[in-house]
Amino acid sequence: MDADSIVLNDFHSIVRAWGKQYGLVWHSEVMFSAKKDNEIINQVVGNCLNSHRMQFGNPDNVKEILKNTKEKFFSLPYEFFIPSTKFSYNAKAWKLIFDKEISSEDFLKNSCCDVLKLYNSNISSQTDYSDMTVEQFLETDTTLAKIFLHVNSDKKFGCQ
Repeated sequence: MDADSIVLNDFHSIVRAWGKQYGLVWHSEVMFSAKKDNEIINQVVGNCLNSHRMQFGNPDNVKEILKNTKEKFFSLPYEFFIPSTKFSYNAKAWKLIFDKEISSEDFLKNSCCDVLKLYNSNISSQTDYSDMTVEQFLETDTTLAKIFLHVNSDKKFGCQ
């Protein structure tokens, strides 16, 4: 799992069951699980080791490999990653988590959503939030701050 994700619900047992059946559970290059020596992952790793350039979003043509081997993996449902049916939140709409009018409850309407992606490349390059302390960020009243406070109401969030 990519580091810029927030796990909202424990989905380990579901992914583990699919993994036992299929050997590879896939959502994207930032969220997958595979059995040791999985042939698809081995092929991608081999491509990576022989490549001189990595393509962001499709490292060493993993999407094409998966397209040609659909019966050999389980694709995680997008509902796992879509926080709301009310808002279209995705890489193009990443700024929604900085809206100050949306409550965490409204944003997290989809009870099937287990993982929230943050799209940290955009956050660090296009906002000033990455320069704030945790406590300063939690005072911003953004949707993301509200989500963190919904998870843990301590504004120090365990930081000293």
